[in-house]
Amino acid sequence: MLLALSIGFVFNSDFSLAVIPLAILIIWITYKLPLFKRSYLPAFALFLLLILPQFVFEIRHDWVTLKTIPKTSQRFEISADNLPSLNWKLSINNFTRLFFTQPLSGPLKGAETYLHYLPEYPKPLFNGFSQFVILVLLVVSFYLTYRLKNKKLFVIWIFLLAFLLGNLLFSGITKAPYYQHYSAVALPIFCLVIGLPFWQLLKSRFSILTLFLLLSILSINLFTLINSRVKHPTYQKMKIVELIKPYLENKKFGFYSSGVRGGGMAYPFLFHNLHPVKSSYHDAWYWVYAAYSLFDAQPQVDWPKTIVVFKDTNQALSQKYEQEVKRVTFEDITVLLIDNSDKKFDPQVFKSI
Repeated sequence: MLLALSIGFVFNSDFSLAVIPLAILIIWITYKLPLFKRSYLPAFALFLLLILPQFVFEIRHDWVTLKTIPKTSQRFEISADNLPSLNWKLSINNFTRLFFTQPLSGPLKGAETYLHYLPEYPKPLFNGFSQFVILVLLVVSFYLTYRLKNKKLFVIWIFLLAFLLGNLLFSGITKAPYYQHYSAVALPIFCLVIGLPFWQLLKSRFSILTLFLLLSILSINLFTLINSRVKHPTYQKMKIVELIKPYLENKKFGFYSSGVRGGGMAYPFLFHNLHPVKSSYHDAWYWVYAAYSLFDAQPQVDWPKTIVVFKDTNQALSQKYEQEVKRVTFEDITVLLIDNSDKKFDPQVFKSI
């Protein structure tokens, strides 16, 4: 049933999460569990029920996802250019940040930087020393797993190794970088692996020292939490949409974001019952909107007569844009209302300012 649930979850969320059923399959083979039993029939029925929405989508969209698989598999290639995680330093940094996170705030980099599509994030706190600590803990954890001969501990390592294997398969097939925030799916497993040495030390004469180390890690992350700030928090987006709502009601309008990054860009409009017919986010994530019926207005290809442009206040032009009819600012976000009656709106203009 767990295998059926995990595969069903993958089919209805993100195919990169296939590392979860991959790990379960490896465990199944490693421990020589029976592959076919009558009691598996309910799980198989659940599996078919869970993957049904994905196949309905494929049928309605000419099997667009499944057609991509053979095309991408023909160009399978693994190299350091398309897989940053092959660089062991980046991989160690990725997991080290879980315990030694660098505080981020200010006009240039906010805490949401850790969630963006970047091949490399800021270095961990105490760069150099912190990576050494994590490497030592990994080696000790592996040694303890081998010495204790505990099957449950081996399962944890299999899950972590399956995640790393999934990295190779994903990037090898798609020839795309495996961005480091994808590793969030493996962080709980990594915590269990790193926690094993602490668990053993707490039962030894070094329990006081271990408690001190754990409190130090907690203090470091508390310090990071207190001293970090999201660049464009949701309350700013909510407020700025509230301020421009009178100019958008009962109108077809488009939404374009330049310099205002991060999640939660659609919700402020939905909250105020405003529905853009075209968006810079629609273009990038069209298949997601279509697959999950997220379009709340009939989308259109061309930019409409009225366009809302979100800019970072520190990057907004001081002079008036030639098609600008209104400018509203709230803290870090400036919104430009553009009259696109002449159908000459050019997003590249805003990318360059």
